Parts: sequence; structure tokens; C-alpha cells
Amino acid sequence: MVNFQKSDVCFGTEVSDEEGEVLAQILGVRKTECHKRYLGLPAFTGRRKTELFGFVRDRVWDKIKSWNGLSLSQAGRKVLIKSVLQSIPSYVASCHKFPLRFD
Repeated sequence: MVNFQKSDVCFGTEVSDEEGEVLAQILGVRKTECHKRYLGLPAFTGRRKTELFGFVRDRVWDKIKSWNGLSLSQAGRKVLIKSVLQSIPSYVASCHKFPLRFD
């Protein structure tokens, strides 16, 4: 079931404001400006995927740096990597296609 009170819609540049308002009324939702991010991910990727997905690399490195003071065994580090570090890119990859390279 769609909750229309919590739902909104945004349109690209090819849809005029008037057309967007009419479509939003037909759908029964609010018209809003386009979001840059949704649930922590870029809403639109375009051609600059390397720039957009650089946050994944940064987020993983920030996690690793924060663990620097922890004295963990080899097994403890392995569990931490598998449970936390692998989940960050997996979540992003489940919604978007990654670029082939990160520079």
C-alpha cells in the first residue's frame, strides 16, 4: 500500500513546472525538488560515477582509521571487516552499478 501523505515526486528538467504539478495532482502526491541523496545514496548518477561513489571509499577508510586504537586479534579483525566493511559497498552496489575504477 502506498502512503500518499508520505510520498512525493520530482521531475527532470524536460518536464515543465506546470506539467509536473498536473502529474503530481493526478498521482495524488506532492511535487518536490529533486533530492541529491536518498537513503544515503546518490539519487541520480549520470556520467560522473567515480566522483559520486568516492564517498564509499572515504567511509570505509574512516571506519578503518577509527579502529586503529583497538587491540583486536586476527580473528576479531576478520569479523569486523566481514561484518562492517563489506556491508558498506554491498549496500551501494545493490542499488547502483559501480564504476570500473576508482582513481
